[in-house]
Amino acid sequence: MKARVTRIVMCCVVPMATALMVAGCGVSEKQLTAAEAKVKTLQEKGLPDSAITEVKVYIFQIRTANKLGQNSTARTYYDSLTSALARAEAGFSAALASFKPYVDSVVAAVGESKKPLTGMLLEPVDSVLALVDSLARTNHLLDAKKECDQLVAWMPGMLESQKKTVEMRPKFIGTWSRSEQDETGAVRKEAFTFAKDGVLKTAEEKKGLSNEAFKEDWKFVSSGTWDNIADTVYLFVTKESCERQNYSNLKIVDGKKKWVDAKGATYKDSTVAKNRFMTWEELTVGEYKKK
Repeated sequence: MKARVTRIVMCCVVPMATALMVAGCGVSEKQLTAAEAKVKTLQEKGLPDSAITEVKVYIFQIRTANKLGQNSTARTYYDSLTSALARAEAGFSAALASFKPYVDSVVAAVGESKKPLTGMLLEPVDSVLALVDSLARTNHLLDAKKECDQLVAWMPGMLESQKKTVEMRPKFIGTWSRSEQDETGAVRKEAFTFAKDGVLKTAEEKKGLSNEAFKEDWKFVSSGTWDNIADTVYLFVTKESCERQNYSNLKIVDGKKKWVDAKGATYKDSTVAKNRFMTWEELTVGEYKKK
């Protein structure tokens, strides 16, 4: 009879001890790491920080409670953390379900409306569409939606700019040149040729006294491509040649003033990357003349 009572007591004591042990434990670092991993996954898929701030606060509070030995408080916070994380995941899943049809419809609409676009106006649209496709295929639908929102906002302005671009392009075609003489007498010449096929030719030279002690005589010719957006022309120089490069400095030699020459190297079709832009107003209001 005594042995039976002992067994009954032990059967009651062991579960109670286990329950006390669980209640006496805080939240393990393994549990917190698992929660942080879920948060990271949601963020990588595009969930904004604002949607998981509550979860991050609970994780911080749990760690603080663990350090202070407030195990019961830590468990309470963990229950709240679990609920908050479940809400974030459910909300995100519901949002994603609505994003996919939206992304698909925007891509289809932009694919049709972009047809009039050319050159520098078409490139950014195609670039964003490629990004949207990549994001959608990797299930980053929130980021894909953001890019689609940008496209939707862009397109009216892009199409309007295209009309202006088509209107202005023939006006740029031709050779624009100017020649100016500075106060010391040096003459500087500059010319741009915008060909119909988008080929660019440029020439720039200077000859004469730049200041009382320095003379210049040089000429550079370049080539590349050009394009325009509305009333702005963009020059993309990819090759440069130096036809001459001569300089003279006025120095004191043996007690007398003497011009000392220095000749720079010439070269042909050197690869460069020199980009610039000019507005229609700069060309027409300035001293450039069109041939």
